[in-house]
Amino acid sequence: MYKLQISALVIVAIAVTGMATGAEVTRIIVPDNPAPGSTFDVTLRITGLQVGGIVERIPDGFTFVSTTHPRNQTSISGQNVIFAVLNETLITYSVRAPAGDGSGIFRGEWYDALNITRGDTESKRVNVVATPSPSPAAGTPVPAPGFYLITGIVGLIIAAYYRRRRGNE
Repeated sequence: MYKLQISALVIVAIAVTGMATGAEVTRIIVPDNPAPGSTFDVTLRITGLQVGGIVERIPDGFTFVSTTHPRNQTSISGQNVIFAVLNETLITYSVRAPAGDGSGIFRGEWYDALNITRGDTESKRVNVVATPSPSPAAGTPVPAPGFYLITGIVGLIIAAYYRRRRGNE
C-alpha cells in the first residue's frame, strides 16, 4: 500500500511538472514617471508559475505602501517584498515615490518550486520628476492657423478695391 501511495505521488508530480511551461514574471509600472511623493502601482503578470515565490527589490528612497496579495503570502524585509505564489496570474502592489526628484530601478527574481528553476524579472527604471510650472508664455492666446489666411484674403480684397477705385478716378 505504501509503495502505491509513493508511486501515485511521483506520477502526480511528474504530470504537474510536465504541464508546467517556462515561468515568466513581467513587471508593469504605471506611471513610470510619478510625481514626487505620489503613490503608484506595480503589477506583476505571472505565467507558468504554479507554486513558488517572487522577491521584488524596491529602490532606495521608494516606500512599499500596500498590496492586493493576501497578507499571509506577503512578507516585507527592508526594500524587499516577498510574495508566495500559489496559481496567481497577477499581483499588484503600491509604492510611494521619494519626495524629491530622482530615479530608481525595480528588480526582482522568481522561484518555481515545482520545476526547481529560477529567473530574473526584467528591471524597470522609474524617474521621479517634479512637473515644471507653466511659463507665462504658455497662457498667451495663439491665433488659429486659418486666421492668417483669412486676413490675407481680406487684405487682398481691400487692396483690389482701392486699386479699382483709383483706376476709375
